[in-house]
Amino acid sequence: MADKRVLIIGDFIAASYLDEVRDDFARRADQIEVEVVDHILERGDSEELLQCIDSLLERHDPDVVHFNTGLADVAYHPDEGYHTVSLGQYESNLQDVTELLVSRLGNGVVFATTTYTHEPRYTAHGHELERNNRDIEEYNIAAREVMLSEDVLINHLDYVISEDDGEMLAEDGMSLSDAGQSAAARSVFESIWGIWH
Repeated sequence: MADKRVLIIGDFIAASYLDEVRDDFARRADQIEVEVVDHILERGDSEELLQCIDSLLERHDPDVVHFNTGLADVAYHPDEGYHTVSLGQYESNLQDVTELLVSRLGNGVVFATTTYTHEPRYTAHGHELERNNRDIEEYNIAAREVMLSEDVLINHLDYVISEDDGEMLAEDGMSLSDAGQSAAARSVFESIWGIWH
């Protein structure tokens, strides 16, 4: 039986780095044996996360939760003129989710900021919904304010990936490349491992 259980919640970005996170923990199993479970959100937005977070905690009983939502929230519907989840609602949803997590897990909560897009590639790829880095930064600022108010550890994936978005992002301008997946996995692992060391 594992010493610790980690629940990683996120969207397709999280799905892309999960295997490497598991490998990182497996390499340290002589120190702490960690079971990594996951829940990949279907829509990927904070509304969905708020709806399922309580049942996820009941089902998995984790010691640590590492979570992210943002890329789906910030997506702009140009024909209708709205973001999938407005900035104010995003902040409110994160507040509710974070308060619940902290009440259950104390300092065993890590939030990952939303990664940027490579705007020229994203536009050229012909995505139906619009995303731009200005909006992503606004949503990240709101998220940071919530996490700081609740004293939650922040994994700054936006910094990790923006170090060289030409290398870290795939041809669609939004998904992580192999290098980006490895960098993100390392950051996720280190942010969680640091709680115990």
